[in-house]
Amino acid sequence: MIFGGCSSDGGDAGSDQADQMDGTASADDSTPDTWSSDTQPDTGGAPPSIASVVAPTRTEVKVAFAGGGDAQAKGAAESYAITCQGEALAVEKVAFDAIADEATLTTERQKLGFSCDLTADLEPKERGPLTASFEAADTADFWVNDFSDPTGMTQYEIKARRVLTGRSCVIYLEEGAPNRFSQGMVDYFDEDVYPLETEVFGPPKDLDGNERVVILGLDGGNAYGGYFSPINALQDILSMSLWGLHSNEMELLHVNVTAMTGDGGIFEAVVPHELQHLLYNAYHGMNQVYWAYHDEGLAEVAVHLVNGSNEYAVGYYFGDHSGLIGDGLSLVNWTYAQYENYALAYLFWMYAASRLGGLEYITDIFELPTGSPLEVDELLRAGLGTGLSELHFESLAALWAQAPSGKWGYGQLVELGGEQPPCVSAGGSSVDLQPFAGAFYCLAQGEVDYPGTQGVNIVYAGIDGDKNVDLTPPFAISGGALLAYNTSFEFVDFRAEPSGPDFAPLPADPLPYLLADEERRVISPAWDNPPPVWPPNAELIRQWQRARALREILR
Repeated sequence: MIFGGCSSDGGDAGSDQADQMDGTASADDSTPDTWSSDTQPDTGGAPPSIASVVAPTRTEVKVAFAGGGDAQAKGAAESYAITCQGEALAVEKVAFDAIADEATLTTERQKLGFSCDLTADLEPKERGPLTASFEAADTADFWVNDFSDPTGMTQYEIKARRVLTGRSCVIYLEEGAPNRFSQGMVDYFDEDVYPLETEVFGPPKDLDGNERVVILGLDGGNAYGGYFSPINALQDILSMSLWGLHSNEMELLHVNVTAMTGDGGIFEAVVPHELQHLLYNAYHGMNQVYWAYHDEGLAEVAVHLVNGSNEYAVGYYFGDHSGLIGDGLSLVNWTYAQYENYALAYLFWMYAASRLGGLEYITDIFELPTGSPLEVDELLRAGLGTGLSELHFESLAALWAQAPSGKWGYGQLVELGGEQPPCVSAGGSSVDLQPFAGAFYCLAQGEVDYPGTQGVNIVYAGIDGDKNVDLTPPFAISGGALLAYNTSFEFVDFRAEPSGPDFAPLPADPLPYLLADEERRVISPAWDNPPPVWPPNAELIRQWQRARALREILR
């Protein structure tokens, strides 16, 4: 579509009527000469100049002139040349409004975030070409997801306006949404998020060639903090043919500005998390086999890498406002809209890195083909001689012992603050533990042995009041706790087993739960991240919708 003015009779002033120009007035008064002096602005003989240049959309550039100049040249595509960061931008056609003295150039698709230079080579040529600079695509259209739809796979199109541009990002904001972005956020992305994450997880593919990640601010109500869709990594024609869904064909992160506070709030939690998903997809592709504890857990690790800590995940684990962690939650069997899973996975990957030798080993964990338990087990056995179940068991014991070094601590990679992990709730003398799940029992007894009623894959560790870990029955737990863990490697249906020890736990102090719940009410819902949005994850998205709706009711 061509925007901008036309000649007085509605014709294309840069084409049909320009062909009639021969330097003299038309002899036929019924056909007025559009380019005659009668229809030109009175410039007083001033030389032509460019008053302004803007790019209203991805395929338009509007050039407003001042002064005189050859009107026919102003309406000719060959008069213009545009380069954007060293790349030529083709001008396909021009519509010229003689009255407004404005040319509307139709261009090939502009790259979001690029700075452009325009040259207009007009008559008289002895004065030299006119030049001006502008930013590409003041506005752009995007396809986004409607998470109120029960299928989880409905899209709608929005228009967004560019609000900020950085070296490695450009921010667009949905029209009508509150603008809570700041230059500080751009600097944070350019100086911290992008360089740190690409060093660990590798670079994006740069599908659209704009050398930037597009951050799209949306009015998402209270539905989510942000999300990433792998569909945008495909050509639109392919995604439409496969699933009838549009691709934006770019590196794109969605951020809910409605959930952001005046100072940005969730930006520092959502953006590092979602960028990891983007880089994960760039490296792994669209795996049909998807392990959320691998991808989502490393996304929380990304928050730590960028910000130096992930206090929210640590606090959420120890606060355990839902009681799900205390009663035993599987590391591997993932439930969306349940941040307890995120916290568990984050802590485990950080522990694994500490045991392997440091944060640089996060790259090795990231580069596993799918992150399946078998792949993780193989990596750990090669590096440590210890398998996944055993290392996870030790990581849980380390959460209680919190030794400054060695296997019973986190190698000072995570500040645990000396807090006590959550214990099994009162009345739960035995809980059913799925594979890769553990639970602490706070008991009045000084030592505990296996009761004989526990599942065949259940193992114990005792931690006493001095934080010593006891792996030999009977287990010393005076002043501490008993850790029960399911070592089963069965991850098809995650068959649970009774934990024992068949002693009533001590009553838990409700205060941490209440505090954590109050914090949950005021802290942004940045962790309410839907799964990476594409059709093979549709059931996960529906699971996320159901779980999130229930938690909203309970909240």
